[in-house]
Amino acid sequence: MNMTSMRTRTFRGISVFLCLTSALKIVGSLGEAKVLAVADPLVGFLTTRQILFLAAVLELLVAGYLWFDRFDRYRPWLTIWLASLFVTYRVGLAAIGFHGPCSCLGNILEWFPSLEKWVNPMMWSALVCMLVVSAVSLWHDLMRKRVVEESLSMIA
Repeated sequence: MNMTSMRTRTFRGISVFLCLTSALKIVGSLGEAKVLAVADPLVGFLTTRQILFLAAVLELLVAGYLWFDRFDRYRPWLTIWLASLFVTYRVGLAAIGFHGPCSCLGNILEWFPSLEKWVNPMMWSALVCMLVVSAVSLWHDLMRKRVVEESLSMIA
């Protein structure tokens, strides 16, 4: 398997993950839980339902681009951008002292309460993986560009 094929499969895997988390957010935002109508702890002018829906739409847009884009150039940058938004939001929650459950997967905790202690570590791990994969991909692009430039300078 060549590097381009492996890279495409990796970003398509991220796309599938984003579609899954987006679906959970959409289903969760359609529920009747009281917490959905409460102002978001960080972005107080939006409700938790609105934040979930906005995040789900962003995830679907990025997932679609990662899956269907024929050129690899922007996949890592877009993935870093989205993961950075989510990391910034989570750091913001920590900075204001929020200790409630993560709403990043909708209301899955209502369906599976035993997951409560695992959701945050799983989502942090997913964000770190997305960032690392994208950074390695960008590093690979930089190294490949340098090799091409060095080869061209030897010819000239």
